Amino acid sequence: MDFLGFIIICVKVLLVFTATMLGVLGMVYAERRVSAFIQDRVGPNRVGPKGLLQPIADGIKFLMKEDIIPDRADKPIFIFSSGYSSHSCPHDVCRDSIWISDYPIWAGDCPSGG
Repeated sequence: MDFLGFIIICVKVLLVFTATMLGVLGMVYAERRVSAFIQDRVGPNRVGPKGLLQPIADGIKFLMKEDIIPDRADKPIFIFSSGYSSHSCPHDVCRDSIWISDYPIWAGDCPSGG
């Protein structure tokens, strides 16, 4: 691959990423506005004009949050457990109904339990 091809791929990736992030930004803003309307309260209007910068402020707040790990906790297991639990749920959903041709494989048939 030549340098021009690499630049074209990078530009395409950047365009897809930007479009995705702008879509998420718009959906979060719309969700906040609709939730505020349903709950009969003031919507996101504190940051920027008409609250347009609220999702960016939320992202900054999320990145600045402090992880709190109890003193007596096993730190590696404490950190690993949240990722494992969020992985195991979709895994269980996919594992519970796998079909191979006409023979269904159910959770009880899998060696990982169920």
